[in-house]
Amino acid sequence: MSSKKSYAYIEITFSPKTKKYFSELVKKLVPENELYYSKDEGYSYISGDVTGNLHSTLFFGIEPATINDKKLLSIIDHSDFKEVALGDLVLFNGWQNQYKILCVELLDKDGRFAEFAKKVSEFVNDKNIIYESRPHISLAYVKQDYLIPKILFKMESKLKSDKVQISIQQ
Repeated sequence: MSSKKSYAYIEITFSPKTKKYFSELVKKLVPENELYYSKDEGYSYISGDVTGNLHSTLFFGIEPATINDKKLLSIIDHSDFKEVALGDLVLFNGWQNQYKILCVELLDKDGRFAEFAKKVSEFVNDKNIIYESRPHISLAYVKQDYLIPKILFKMESKLKSDKVQISIQQ
């Protein structure tokens, strides 16, 4: 029996066309031998190109028992993430600097990501969950020494999202 605690999270999902676009981008930017794959079976989601599960996590750390709460569903239903503006490609350091995560920033010029996170935080009201809103889409797990190539390419400036939904971490 696993003692690992499950959490639900709220995510923006994207269409198969958008997933294909970013998959092709990752193939251009990251040689296969630069992708990072976790050897720990508990972290199988850390597996190289992750554009097949393309999403942006809006909030992580919701108790799964609350996912059908009317107030939470109302917050999600009244969110406006039909379109998101893209920023730069960035690298975030992974756990204990074992790897990096290649991401595309999502711009929050109007503050809607931060406002959404604030509303969900108030709903969650758990002092143990601290959520820093840094909107992005994870594209690939890469080796620690990977650098984003200085090549010129035109990336989309805006994306249409598919939907906002609650999912449970497995």
